[in-house]
Amino acid sequence: MEEELNKILDKIAFHIHGASGWIKLLGILSIIGGITTALSVVGIVVAWIPIWMGVILLQVASKTEEYKITKEPEALEEAMSKLKTYFVLQGVVALVGIIATVIGLIIALTSGLYLSNFFGGMSHY
Repeated sequence: MEEELNKILDKIAFHIHGASGWIKLLGILSIIGGITTALSVVGIVVAWIPIWMGVILLQVASKTEEYKITKEPEALEEAMSKLKTYFVLQGVVALVGIIATVIGLIIALTSGLYLSNFFGGMSHY
């Protein structure tokens, strides 16, 4: 039973480790994006999110490499836990972005309609 479990863990680690180059690349790009976001006045408030997400991705890659060397299931479990955290954060960021976009569109449309009515009404004077 334990041998079968180890084979399954090795297969999971093989696939994740195979993508670790891409995981590292996305982690580094996320950190760079966070740093460039921090350069703006408004961006400094939210810059920690992509930096944190980038660090999490680098930790995922590191833990899968650790599992490949040590065969300790805890390393693979920690990699999966960090990957879950990354996807939860990515989902929250995406939802907040969608909500902010919808609110922005509503504000832009209502402002445009208000200004159109305001200036349209002024042309009669």
